[in-house]
Amino acid sequence: MKLQEVKQLEFEILADFASFCKAHNWRYWIAYGSLLGAVRHGDMIPWDDDIDIWMPANDYYKMLAYYKANKVTSPIGKNRELLCPETDCNSYTVFGKVVDTRTVTSEALSTAKVNNMGVWIDIFPLYGEKNSRFLNSLGKGIIYLLLVCMQISTIANRPKHTWKGKIARPLLTPLAKLIGYQRFGVASSKLLSKWFNSFDKATTVFASDNLFRNHRKSIFKETIYVKFGESMYPIPRRYDEFLRVEYGEDYMTPPPPNHRQSHELNARWR
Repeated sequence: MKLQEVKQLEFEILADFASFCKAHNWRYWIAYGSLLGAVRHGDMIPWDDDIDIWMPANDYYKMLAYYKANKVTSPIGKNRELLCPETDCNSYTVFGKVVDTRTVTSEALSTAKVNNMGVWIDIFPLYGEKNSRFLNSLGKGIIYLLLVCMQISTIANRPKHTWKGKIARPLLTPLAKLIGYQRFGVASSKLLSKWFNSFDKATTVFASDNLFRNHRKSIFKETIYVKFGESMYPIPRRYDEFLRVEYGEDYMTPPPPNHRQSHELNARWR
């Protein structure tokens, strides 16, 4: 599939997901590079190839429970499936992916074998930090170790950027592969949902894709709608605070061509 075809399909998945959330009053916001694209381009970043969503963990787990109870009815829409450790033990992330089951994808770095892994959008639950610094550090430390084991079991030729990585990978890889990435994924997701406070009760929040990057919950206090593709979608009213931290003060200026990054994604129709 060509890039533009993938993007169009991702927007169709997003539209179905948005309708699903609206029907159940679940909150979500356009996130990360998709948020930057919405603000700067009114669309996906031209060289990007995925859509990211934030969702309060409270609503995320309500969504998972509803989806699991009604999976046979395809509640998100025809040809749509929600993949995560709670719905598919072979999932290799601790966040959700809404996929189009008519397609097949592969990422250059992943060795995981997931049924129905088609073109997707990512759903990142936002967790609230505890009031105790010790408990936050302890919980995140345990989860981080589980995630490292999961990643080294599923990511091919993962670079060892630090001296810690060069020591840890040879020691952890045999054990991680023996146990299986699936168990690490399920354990990580369970611990995240049990350990950390409700999004609504927190003052700082984080997403499971970056445990140690905290954001003020006040960023998400109010919601506005902006053009993203051909429709209007929700973003945090205080998006500027997030984008300045994440992408720099000049985030409205596109980077030079040699600094533009995208995923190594191959997609085709079944």
